[in-house]
Amino acid sequence: MKLELADLYYIPNFRFANGSTRDKYLLVLNHNNDNTIVLSLPTSKGRVPTHLEKGQFGCINCDASLFNCYRFLNGVDITEDIPSFSFPLDTFLYGEWIQDWSSDTLKMDYSIEDVDYFFRGKLKRELLKDTLICFINSVKVKRKYKAIFKELLNIL
Repeated sequence: MKLELADLYYIPNFRFANGSTRDKYLLVLNHNNDNTIVLSLPTSKGRVPTHLEKGQFGCINCDASLFNCYRFLNGVDITEDIPSFSFPLDTFLYGEWIQDWSSDTLKMDYSIEDVDYFFRGKLKRELLKDTLICFINSVKVKRKYKAIFKELLNIL
């Protein structure tokens, strides 16, 4: 695993911190030189409040409702690579679920490409920017991540 900015992976039997496992996608939102990556685990479980649900692609943010997510619609190509990748179901990145992981641990746990993990491509640059802006503008995202994302936007 390279675990570079905007890399999207599919990991069968992803192991969560609590020990449970489930098939998951993993999106790298930042990779520091200190072995730490910032990632989001996209989910097809939509929990958008009904008053915000409009079926739209992109950022859904409402500070008054303390809600933030970025929504990818199924069938819409989201990666730069050929062939491009699209999620099979509507898929959501939730601002409060952004987290730090050890890149060394991920590389040890998922070491064999096309067996332990599947590289799905690099998120399109404009989608990455939109996602970062969505998270920067949310009250649900931790300040430390907002600072990282602001720095990234300056270099993208």
